[in-house]
Amino acid sequence: MEIKFESVRDAADAWVAATHEERRCEAIKEAAKPVLMAYFDEHPEASNYDGRIALTQVTQVRIDNGKVKAHFGLDLSRVQRTISYRALALITK
Repeated sequence: MEIKFESVRDAADAWVAATHEERRCEAIKEAAKPVLMAYFDEHPEASNYDGRIALTQVTQVRIDNGKVKAHFGLDLSRVQRTISYRALALITK
């Protein structure tokens, strides 16, 4: 999908509207999540709801920097890096 803007104002208006829409969508998803999770809890044999929403298992590995430092005696500032980048933020009124 290619989107082009005629002006900076058009781009700004579209960006603000999309940001508000993202927030609205996230609120809807957060409100629906407990209802859907309750369905899957009540129907443990189900792997999806209505062929549209799948129940998945997510596993994440998180490193405890304090324990790593204690174990290896490292100065974490020598092995860590900071990444900086520019980003847009919505100014709320």
